[in-house]
Amino acid sequence: MLGVEVAVAVVTCVVAILLLLTSPIWMRALTAIVAALWRQVAQTDREVIVRDSAKDVVDGEFREVEK
Repeated sequence: MLGVEVAVAVVTCVVAILLLLTSPIWMRALTAIVAALWRQVAQTDREVIVRDSAKDVVDGEFREVEK
């Protein structure tokens, strides 16, 4: 059982060291992905046309009109 605990600790330390050593690479990639998503959201937000809902809703009673 001690061997398993040591193996888990060693693997955890190796992964932590690899993440720290390669952090400039994956942080730049993560930043680029987040920036691209943010630009896409901002572009979609600019393209959305908000209609004036006050003109679309008519209050009052509904009556059929013959033409």
